[in-house]
Amino acid sequence: RRPDLIRMLARLCTDSGGGPVRANQDRVLKFVFEQAPQLLCQVRHSLPTLVKDAFTADMHVCDRITKRPEVSALRLQEDFGDRITTAESFDEEVKLFQYYLSTMELMIAAVKGRNWRTSAHFMEQAVELACAYNDLLFL
Repeated sequence: RRPDLIRMLARLCTDSGGGPVRANQDRVLKFVFEQAPQLLCQVRHSLPTLVKDAFTADMHVCDRITKRPEVSALRLQEDFGDRITTAESFDEEVKLFQYYLSTMELMIAAVKGRNWRTSAHFMEQAVELACAYNDLLFL
């Protein structure tokens, strides 16, 4: 699981001017999201533990096949803050979360330019991707 390779795929989905490259978006949809969903992380959300504090809601990410390590987004936020995307680490949890973030970047690149085919697939897989309809609107 290498975030740099996923980010490279995301870059191939847009041209030098930032516009969508529909053929590459369609290839990413087919070869990553449709034919190899095991490459994606498994995500689950936990509800807030305190009614007064919504910031205790957490997201847990793990490898879809091995089911480990289970990474807490809140804990990584506490440890790294906004540096989590650029932190150089040999820690498996950090690397897995960076991989998860890069797959989110790939989703953004795959729907750029209102790619309705990709958007429809993400909508169908919203539960599996742990993204609700409103979350997908922001991709």
